[in-house]
Amino acid sequence: RRARRIDTTRFGSPTSAGTTSATMRAVAAAAARAPAPRGFSPRRAASRNASQGGIAGTPRRRAESARILRAVASASDPLSASERAEFDLLRRAEALASSRRGEPSSSSTAALSEGMTPDEARAAQLSSEYAAAQLAVSIEGGFAPKKYANVLSEFEGEVDVDASPETCYALWNDPSFLTRFVPGLETCSFVGGADTFAECDLYYQFGDARTHELERLRFMTNAVERVPNQKVHWQSTDGFPCGVAASFSAAAGGSDARKCVATIEFYCHLPFELAKREGAMKVSLDVEERLAQCLGNFAALAAEVQRAGGMQAMRESGDDDVFLDADVVPAGFGLDAFREEGASVSARAMREAAEKVRARVGRTPFTVEVLKELAKK
Repeated sequence: RRARRIDTTRFGSPTSAGTTSATMRAVAAAAARAPAPRGFSPRRAASRNASQGGIAGTPRRRAESARILRAVASASDPLSASERAEFDLLRRAEALASSRRGEPSSSSTAALSEGMTPDEARAAQLSSEYAAAQLAVSIEGGFAPKKYANVLSEFEGEVDVDASPETCYALWNDPSFLTRFVPGLETCSFVGGADTFAECDLYYQFGDARTHELERLRFMTNAVERVPNQKVHWQSTDGFPCGVAASFSAAAGGSDARKCVATIEFYCHLPFELAKREGAMKVSLDVEERLAQCLGNFAALAAEVQRAGGMQAMRESGDDDVFLDADVVPAGFGLDAFREEGASVSARAMREAAEKVRARVGRTPFTVEVLKELAKK
């Protein structure tokens, strides 16, 4: 009785085994000849013909057929609906990962100028509020993830300094003086209300500025080791992975306490894209030249501080020299005098020029703008 009930459900009437086989072959042949409906596979078409070919199935059978039709994927798309949704999400994630982060979108400019004339939009861009918003975007995006080489590059050099170890130690612990002799170090200031953490903004120009992009390397650094008047070790905690250890020892003979030997050990992970494109060895040789330039600038500044009577006397003078890195000053803007080796300008003159530019543009001026203002005199 069970076999007869199954046959009734499938084909509508009791049949023998031979009749059942013949009926199945006839239904399959009719399904093969009939054109498959759009969006259905041949297998589903055969099932549909079997249930609707003039033989009324039970309500339960029709419900099962509906479930089967919904479960089978369309022949026009090899992925199911859930697989297609997951694929689209992965594709969006890859697009976001490959995009440039930390930069304001073009829609921000459009939103600013919406409903404004070109002159009004320009005036709004020169406002202090707009400058503050752009600075916030810059700070937010400055520590965006950046890929660096896996290999740690290490450099070392030393220089004789006509200054005491106390003066050298004080220079390497004062951010306002670090920017004067470290090539490309644009800003450096203590944060967190203590003198152990500092935020730094370093610019590195490899090769010619017309053919190579200027690398902006921002990082937070921490004084992990300090031995008064002997050694200081700064190591980054976020951003550009780097560190520097400066140690000071008495000069040969040790007869003059106002002379010493400064040894600088610098280590970092090079920017990955730059090292891959130009070669790690070529970039490392360029970094060695920057280290030699840093040692020369430091020796000159330390000797000047020593002659002035110390750090405090140097600050009170208010007219100390600021040494300029030739790679920071662009070529072709009438600033070639500032690109010469050992070029320096008066700090007081730079402050006065910066105030003039700030009053004119309504924001903190760039170093290039200040130098162009100085070149007018």
